[in-house]
Amino acid sequence: MSSPTAFVIATAAHVPALRRRLSHDRTIAVFSEWEALEALRMILTNPPRTLVLDSTVVRSARGALVVSQLKAHAGVDVRVLTDDEARLPVLLGEQDIALQDASRPIDGCGTRGAARLKMKPHVATVVDGQRCELVNLSISGAQIVVPSRVQPPQSVRLTLADEQSDNRLRALVAWSAIELAGSTIMYRAGVSFIDPDVSAIAVFCIRNAAGA
Repeated sequence: MSSPTAFVIATAAHVPALRRRLSHDRTIAVFSEWEALEALRMILTNPPRTLVLDSTVVRSARGALVVSQLKAHAGVDVRVLTDDEARLPVLLGEQDIALQDASRPIDGCGTRGAARLKMKPHVATVVDGQRCELVNLSISGAQIVVPSRVQPPQSVRLTLADEQSDNRLRALVAWSAIELAGSTIMYRAGVSFIDPDVSAIAVFCIRNAAGA
């Protein structure tokens, strides 16, 4: 069987119907939003000709992360499923319409740039040798809570680790604020990554996102 040349990523509520609707075409693979990590791995390994997201997913953080990876692949046509008046994909209501005709180019659809994902508690995070809390993460930066003072434009070294990867990053502090945690002073800060491995960070984001 040939590899899929078109990926569709949709909300969980639409996935069963879309899979039934497109089951005749083995070149199309349909993923749930919650399977975005699997889809992203396949996209990075073998970019499809077409990536189609439904109108809800395209505005989500996961959708924005996936779309961001395709910017480096000029040959990929990124599209959004067109909805009918009931806010359901037109593709589900019209049996004779093709995927290309039931979608539109993503340009102008309002995707979120450098989407931030809230992280699961206790993701292993170290800043300049000290453990810290990772609040949220995007492909371009993070929000952290650290025990030692940090302030702009300080340079820091950040390590993000889980069971599958150990990502070491350089970053600049963009902003910081003092917080009290009981009797302890902490510092909440936003950092901007310097030359990150965007693909690795995107995969780490999705794998460790709260609710994933």
